[in-house]
Amino acid sequence: MSPQKYFQTFDQLRPLLKKSYRGRSTRIDFTRPRTKDRDRLFLAKRPFHDSRPDQLAIDDAVQRAGLKPLGHAWQSLSRPVALQHLTFALSTNLVYGIEILPAALATSIATAFLAVLPDARCFTNGLFPGPKPKPYSTIYSQLLPVPITSSLLDTGLILIDDLHILALWVEGND
Repeated sequence: MSPQKYFQTFDQLRPLLKKSYRGRSTRIDFTRPRTKDRDRLFLAKRPFHDSRPDQLAIDDAVQRAGLKPLGHAWQSLSRPVALQHLTFALSTNLVYGIEILPAALATSIATAFLAVLPDARCFTNGLFPGPKPKPYSTIYSQLLPVPITSSLLDTGLILIDDLHILALWVEGND
């Protein structure tokens, strides 16, 4: 998928933020041409006067998008760390650690994504790259984020405010 498609999609999401579509969600899947890995983008409305903790509201939204909930295992990120995390996820093949999109372009996409909900709180399933154990260590898989898709590895960013939940999720397969 061309990077320009991300920006066009973000622009198409802005009018949806103003519409009332209580309980529904919108999901778009992108496939990267070279690696065949998938990126998912989904938008969901929070129920009116939702008093649940953010993590439980996120679980509800990811389940509606066909993904696995994590409960209180969602990690909260500051916006600067969220920008770095999403830039890495977009620019790097998660399985092999090789660059698949120039970092400057990935930063632009991540910045545009964060701008869709500028006052939102940020969450993820875990940071990439995580701590580096010894090569072929048996604990390596325990250091990786818990996946919410059926892919080998996945990570991304979920933005949540009082009205919306927006996610950009990156998947990596072998």
